Amino acid sequence: MLDLDHPLSNQGRALLADIGSYAERSPSGLGVHVWLRGDVTRNRRVPGVEVLGTGFVTVTGSALPDRSRSLDAVHPFLTAPLTERRPEVLEGADLQLDDQRVLDLLTRARNGPRARRLLAGDWEAGGYPSQSEADLAAVRMLRFYTQDVAQLERLMRASGLSRQKWGRGGYLPRTIQRALELGGPVWGSREDA
Repeated sequence: MLDLDHPLSNQGRALLADIGSYAERSPSGLGVHVWLRGDVTRNRRVPGVEVLGTGFVTVTGSALPDRSRSLDAVHPFLTAPLTERRPEVLEGADLQLDDQRVLDLLTRARNGPRARRLLAGDWEAGGYPSQSEADLAAVRMLRFYTQDVAQLERLMRASGLSRQKWGRGGYLPRTIQRALELGGPVWGSREDA
């Protein structure tokens, strides 16, 4: 994804004119996000322009007029030519991690400090509007490293988020199921590299 902080600058206008991909206004309304398909080995940034190959962004749906040209226009911002990326399927590999390894990996990740606070039960400091939304966020963070329902439940029950509500009506299993349905990249899939 291409993030233009100042699309009305000369550089931003030139890029938007050359790129024909889907583009929409950013949540602030001041920038533009342009979706492109390609292989970006790492995120890159120059003043006012960022190329993101990993991470999260908010989708607004506030589309700019139809765009259908190629990714080649942003090539100067990348050091290598872009190629189509296909996830590698790892067959026969045992990627199951034990509980402690999952927690170690999560707390050492880029979002580790946030995950550590959240799993300690400090959901309000994370800016979550409700503890239920914090529960889902925690399961989604853990889901990156394990998709095993029993393991996710064990990890959540051992966290500082655990509460009585989880013991009734199948709340925690539903939260875990929702996190699994939402999907996303997983550890060891080559998509997270």
